[in-house]
Amino acid sequence: MSAPGESEMKKYYYVSVIDGTKRGMAAGPYATHEEALDRVNDVRMACELKDPRAWFWAFGTAGADVEYKTAFGVV
Repeated sequence: MSAPGESEMKKYYYVSVIDGTKRGMAAGPYATHEEALDRVNDVRMACELKDPRAWFWAFGTAGADVEYKTAFGVV
């Protein structure tokens, strides 16, 4: 995976989650995309402990220029 170009850099990075048509930020914000990538499995496990249906969800990362409040904060 290549690093985003300077014009694509975001201020905040998150572990994102998709559950059917619902999408959101599960954890973060993180300072770098790499840090968010490193946390995906930890966040997935935390979600599965809280909700067993999380096993069926898709997890990834997302960047944003605004800060969002997340369910797990920085894991």
